[in-house]
Amino acid sequence: MKNNQFIHFIKFSGVSIFATILEYVLFFFLTPLLCRWMNQTIADGLSTALCYLLATILCYILNKLFVFKTKGTDLKEAFKFFAVATPKMLITTFLVPAFIALLNTDTNIIKTLINICIQTVLFFVGYLFQKIWVFNKNNTRPEES
Repeated sequence: MKNNQFIHFIKFSGVSIFATILEYVLFFFLTPLLCRWMNQTIADGLSTALCYLLATILCYILNKLFVFKTKGTDLKEAFKFFAVATPKMLITTFLVPAFIALLNTDTNIIKTLINICIQTVLFFVGYLFQKIWVFNKNNTRPEES
């Protein structure tokens, strides 16, 4: 991996880590709140989806500005970003509650760890799609030295 590619990946990772920490903190606190008004499985799924959506919006903005450094407002780019993020969200939204039910747990720490495991795999898939398809070289500024 070239030095620029490594720095690029580190920036992408930093943005992703920041957004993911926000997502997990929101998930940890939102799930018990939602459980007061709905059944556990629905609360787990809804919490996963809402937290993922908020983190994804933050991730798009930070990746656009600081990682891939694309210029202007590009609806096609935003559409592509969310075209990658939406299947990831759906996979996460269905797998997290499925694994929680499979493990028969109501412990928030275990639920959060399940979420972390699933999203770690999806992180690498998302990076490849974003680098190759969403924020391609045709619409990015060159890396600064």
